Amino acid sequence: LRTKESSGILFLRTDQLDGETDWKLRLAVPSCQKLSSDEALAEASGGVYAPEPTADIYAFEGDLTLSDSEGDATEPLSLDNTLWAGTVLASGEALALVLYTGTD
Repeated sequence: LRTKESSGILFLRTDQLDGETDWKLRLAVPSCQKLSSDEALAEASGGVYAPEPTADIYAFEGDLTLSDSEGDATEPLSLDNTLWAGTVLASGEALALVLYTGTD
């Protein structure tokens, strides 16, 4: 959802998932990145819509809704906003929301 980098960009390695050794670009959700701090995100109210899990690690579509005194704001989520289990952050730090914990 949010990174320590002001650009909202980080890179991750997915070689444990797909064998690819190149770094993948990931992006923070803009509405979360523009918040004043990680604490502001932790105190935020809202929800996430995500479809049922699939085996396809190359696709994701969902929505994040954040609520404040002015109302609700919904923003789309895509593969660019994901960090799959088994990936390793190659640069930066991230604050994320865990979805689909399953039986593991």
